Amino acid sequence: MKKLIVGNWKMNPTTRDEARRLSSDIKRGAVKIKNANIAVCPPFVFARDAMEIFDGGKILVCAQDIFWRRVGRIQVKYPV
Repeated sequence: MKKLIVGNWKMNPTTRDEARRLSSDIKRGAVKIKNANIAVCPPFVFARDAMEIFDGGKILVCAQDIFWRRVGRIQVKYPV
């Protein structure tokens, strides 16, 4: 059975142009991977752009769940 490589974008990037650029970069890099299936999980608003770029390729587009913050950066505070 092939391995599965999944990239969850964690609510990033924040613009359509960045999402399209990232998708194109991933598509170029994926041609080198022969023994694994690849999936990406972009923010919902960029899923259609990713599907257009990956159309006909071996990269699957998945969905990620929702989050109440505007961006995916989370500040972690450790106890003193």
